[in-house]
Amino acid sequence: MYLIGGLNASGTLLNDVWTSTDGSTWTKLTVTGEFPPVWGHQVVSYNGQLFLLGGFVKNEANADVINNDMWVSENNGVTWTKVAAGDPRALPGTYQGRAFFSFFVQNNTLWIVGGESRNAENARVYRNDVWKGVFVKQ
Repeated sequence: MYLIGGLNASGTLLNDVWTSTDGSTWTKLTVTGEFPPVWGHQVVSYNGQLFLLGGFVKNEANADVINNDMWVSENNGVTWTKVAAGDPRALPGTYQGRAFFSFFVQNNTLWIVGGESRNAENARVYRNDVWKGVFVKQ
């Protein structure tokens, strides 16, 4: 079980990684190649990898902005690498970043459903699209 990133009670965005085998005792991992502090994101375990996708991050003006990044860990959350264009695991260029969406695996297929994005005026836009695909391991 993993607990990754989020927003604490003080409103601070986090980029820490915790793991537990029983839900009672948790261990904080020392993380390298850190993804930015993020909340409203999703993480799935698939094909021996952890994928962290989307959510809100802070921009230079300390405002919440939608993140379109995907990060992958191939060693149980210790090392994270940003998935770049050209990587066979990268999402299509037409994929729009989002927060508060569903990201899950069913029948060896990854699904991304709905969520919230923002328009040019930073107003909420609710997504009703569905994306599916299979990531390949490098």
